[in-house]
Amino acid sequence: MHRSVLAAVLSLAFSIRCRPSGVQPSAVMFDNLGDYQREVSTRSINAQPYFDQGLTLYFGFNHEEAIRSFEQVSLLDPECAMAPWGVALALGPNINNPAMDEATSLAAHEAVQRAIVADLGYVERVGRHGFYTLYRAHNYHFLAYAAMFEAQREVALRTAREMIDEVPLELVRELPEFLDGFLVAPIHVMVRFGMWHELLEEPAPPSDLPVSTATWHYGRSVALSSLGRVEESQQEFAALEKAISEVPESYYIGNSTARVVLEVARPMAEGELEYRRGNYERAFELLREAVRRDDGLRYDEPRGWMQPVRHSLGALLLEQGRVEEAEATDELVRTAWARSDINPRVSCFCRTEI
Repeated sequence: MHRSVLAAVLSLAFSIRCRPSGVQPSAVMFDNLGDYQREVSTRSINAQPYFDQGLTLYFGFNHEEAIRSFEQVSLLDPECAMAPWGVALALGPNINNPAMDEATSLAAHEAVQRAIVADLGYVERVGRHGFYTLYRAHNYHFLAYAAMFEAQREVALRTAREMIDEVPLELVRELPEFLDGFLVAPIHVMVRFGMWHELLEEPAPPSDLPVSTATWHYGRSVALSSLGRVEESQQEFAALEKAISEVPESYYIGNSTARVVLEVARPMAEGELEYRRGNYERAFELLREAVRRDDGLRYDEPRGWMQPVRHSLGALLLEQGRVEEAEATDELVRTAWARSDINPRVSCFCRTEI
């Protein structure tokens, strides 16, 4: 996790740790977290379950709730040295491991779906608040992204919508630098599946959400281009450029700043627009620049820019008969579409003929 995001996690967790003396942590004992146990030396038989729960929550990236569990151990047994150790652990490094083979990837896909269900049970107990909401949204984000790559339109859009439902607007406004970027997922899903009319019916986001606003204009510009409404697309593109300029540098989409991620949107939307104008060389130049910028984003799970630019470039190159260039750009599509629910014939619905 990027240091700025990690800093926010630590800051929030530290504020929990430094609550005034005498305030109870109010740790909830959950009954659906499994049976993981790490025995510690304690004089309280009630302290051990909270310590085990704290570790389990920590490994599940719920740092805030883990700290409350470890603090409960301290309340039950002030002499238990492992209680402050647990708090320090939860305040420490935030580790993700991206390496996995195909079998592990499939298992992870199933695990993400189970995690979403398990988190809904957690929410029923403690509510939708705190930085852990970002991690809960992360699960939906993963599933929507995976469904986009497998051409499972219904799953992708439903999951993206559910993610937004799980992130209350009041919480977004408390942590806009990190949560605004999650709200754009439905736009990327609709671009991915060529849902142009649905995109144009999508209501404008609240004006105080700059990342959502910029991405909304991007989606509308691509949709209008794809429908041949070039002049209207130009107007949306101008609005996109203005919106990008108004995104604060402190806003993030994953590990990259939102401004850097949205710099992918600019040449991608303009490339689609130039293609509809018949300026093919200029269009391909812009789309290749979008690919370069996309490749330059920091590693993320899932990608900060959800719609693969290469698929757009490859589809339009192929439409112009530039087969070798398209094949070099688009080689991963055949396997990606293997589990599709819509039987697509192209890598990108931005083509004029599908």
